[in-house]
Amino acid sequence: MSSWSIKKIVYATDFSEESRPALVHALNLARLLDAAVDIIHVREPFPYAPLVGAGAFLFPVDDLRSWVEKEMAKVVTEVAASGRAYRATVVEGNAAQQIVKHAKDVNADVIVIATHGRTGIDHALLGSVAEKVVRQSACPVMVVPTRPS
Repeated sequence: MSSWSIKKIVYATDFSEESRPALVHALNLARLLDAAVDIIHVREPFPYAPLVGAGAFLFPVDDLRSWVEKEMAKVVTEVAASGRAYRATVVEGNAAQQIVKHAKDVNADVIVIATHGRTGIDHALLGSVAEKVVRQSACPVMVVPTRPS
């Protein structure tokens, strides 16, 4: 029987407050298992900030890049403070596809991602990145809910 260990954790983030619990879980898991954390953020290929309800806040592309850099720096600071080895990556494309591709490219042992718990029209319009990652990933996926049950 082969042993299975977790040495590389991919933490996928959209920088929303709802993704914060997933970071906490990723860091706790990394500490327990002495694993590295690979942070990924995927920018969708059109210039928008995170969607709120049915409307979007539009940013000029340069402002969006600056916002992404600032938010990634916050996550990197927290991961670095945990003492875990890390790498941070920002890519553009379809979020679920890019997260799965990245996990495969870096030989991740697990992906940690938040679910925003969207329902109704928001879920129908936006879909669930976490759900798509679970369906497409070759490695295990830890989906962290943002709403207490």
